Amino acid sequence: MNGNRVVEMTGDAAFAVNSEGEITAWNEAAEQSLGYRRAEVVGRHCWSVVRGRDLFRHRTCGRSCPFIELQSEPVTCTESFFGPINRTYMLLREASGETTRVRMSTFVVGEEGRMDIVHTL
Repeated sequence: MNGNRVVEMTGDAAFAVNSEGEITAWNEAAEQSLGYRRAEVVGRHCWSVVRGRDLFRHRTCGRSCPFIELQSEPVTCTESFFGPINRTYMLLREASGETTRVRMSTFVVGEEGRMDIVHTL
């Protein structure tokens, strides 16, 4: 199973990014929560859209994304779901320009040769 399918299946606001940080999936609940339409964000780098920050307002989203770095570490599990990376509170930018506080869970799914990082809000 890939991240796009997981994002489609959940009722929670969710999006998936590839190992390059490009948004590959964005569901309707994410559209409602953050205000961005799927067509506006798919193919863009996630850090240029949501501009995530920790609760101290330090930038956490960027080219050196900690989630992408964790995703690239060797995995010993042979299943297509590699489990959660972590759950944290973050500040994300809405389409309106406002900042919103979200509780975000992150996990990696994929198949050999393709891994996706899924964020649920």
